[in-house]
Formats: sequence, C-alpha cells, structure tokens
Amino acid sequence: MNYEYLKVFYTVCEEKSLTNAAKALYTSQPAISRVISYIESELKIKLFYRTKKGVELTSDGKKLYELLNQPLKALEKIEDDIAFFSSLNEGIIKIGATATSLHCYILDFLDSIKKKHPEVHFTLSTGSTQVLLDNLKKGDIDIAFITTPFEETNDVIIKYIYDIKTILICGSEYKDYAIKQVGINELKSLPFVLPNEDMKFREYINSFMKDLDIDIVPQYEIDSSDMILPLVERNYGFSFIPEDMAKDKLTKNLIFKVNITEELPLRKIAFVTSKSHFKRKVISIIEQAI
Repeated sequence: MNYEYLKVFYTVCEEKSLTNAAKALYTSQPAISRVISYIESELKIKLFYRTKKGVELTSDGKKLYELLNQPLKALEKIEDDIAFFSSLNEGIIKIGATATSLHCYILDFLDSIKKKHPEVHFTLSTGSTQVLLDNLKKGDIDIAFITTPFEETNDVIIKYIYDIKTILICGSEYKDYAIKQVGINELKSLPFVLPNEDMKFREYINSFMKDLDIDIVPQYEIDSSDMILPLVERNYGFSFIPEDMAKDKLTKNLIFKVNITEELPLRKIAFVTSKSHFKRKVISIIEQAI
C-alpha cells in the first residue's frame, strides 16, 4: 500500500466528504472513490458509510485511521519542512502588503525577521487588499498583510496584529483648523482628497461619514494611499490618513492634524495566509516576528 493512497484515505477522514477531499488534493471525486475502493479490496474491509452529509467511518475504518493518524501527521510535517527549506534555498518567502501596512508595520516586522532568522530570504510585493487576497489564494504569495475593512472567508487563516489610528490632515493653507476644534460637517464645503470608490480605505471613510449623516464630495480622487501626503502638503485639500504614515511630515510641520470633534474607528492590519497553500514552517517563522 503506497503512501499516496493512505494519504487519500486520511484526507477523506479529515474532510468527511469525498468531494471535499478531492478539492483538498486537487483531483476528482471519481479518482478518490477508486483509491478508497482499492484500499477496501486490498484490506478486505469496508472503510466508510455514505450519508446525506458525506461519509462516516466504519469500525474498521476508525481502527485504520487511528493507526495512521500520528504517522501521517509526522510525514506531513516533514513534507512541509522540506518544502520550506527548499524555498529558502531558492530565496523565496513571498510576502504581500498593502501600502498602509507597508508604511505602518512591515518595516519593523522585517527587521524582527532579520534579527531572529538571518538565513531567511523573502520577496515583497504591494497591492490592494483584494489583489493580495486573490494572489494568496492562487499561491502567488505565501502570506499577506492587509488592512480592514475586508470580507472574511473560510479559505484563509486570519490573525489581527496591529491597530491603525486614522486622522484628518491639511496643508499650511488650512492650518488654522489645526488650532481650534471643528466638526467634520463644518469642513464639507472645503476641498477634499480621497481614495477612489474602488479602494477599501474609501469604503471605511464612507462608512464613517454615513454614520454621521455627512456627504463629502471630494475635489480630487486618487488610486493610491501614497498620493495623499504630497497632495495635502501642496494644499490640494483635506484628507484622512493613518497617523503612522503622517508622523514624519507632522513633526516637520509640513502638514497639520485637524482637531476634529469626531473620532474615527480604529482599523486593523491582519496577517493572512491561505488554507490551501498553508506552509507550517513559514508561518511559524512569521508568527515569531509579529
């Protein structure tokens, strides 16, 4: 009985479904059924009962599962470790990050990895939250650091790791608004620079405005958070931005924090990996650094 056949049996046990096992192993349901039939024929036992919800182990099937459980888990770990160290030799731990997580978190995170695991190599790519989630599910990246809001799905593992405080900023032309306290409603007739409607940051801003029953029509719309600071500094208008991204220019008085009465809700940076492309050793090293 070869290892691959036993792995098929083990996966069916874990998934409790031939269909789900086929998806997990990237094969077809008939192929899974043929393997199970072969094992049953070889061992002269019945392994599963079919149910409306999937399959259940017979008493003989339970005995075989108990015998294989620990050895197969150990082999699975060895496979993960071999894959991990092979990827290291190729210089590949592929990290994806949004612009916000890059500026607010990633550099400190990479410093931590460098200190704890100097042997680790990585690549870093940036993109929107949705693009990174898509790349993660396709296996193009190993992990992603994305920012809320985003839709949680069952095919990813999510860990929230960092809070982001969002502030309202302006350039020198409007710095009087940094001295006195002001409500956002008093500013809505002034020019605003906002992310475009396709961006999750804009979704967050719109949700905040909707709760206040305020409608702001931006004079300028942009497709990257990186464009906010230079445009605000040049007095194109007011904008919202993560405070961590603005600290340097705030300290140098190149931009100013607007003293608004309303407090924006915290956003979060999330560490996300795909269940179908899960690499245990990679994730272990990453989690030591976050």
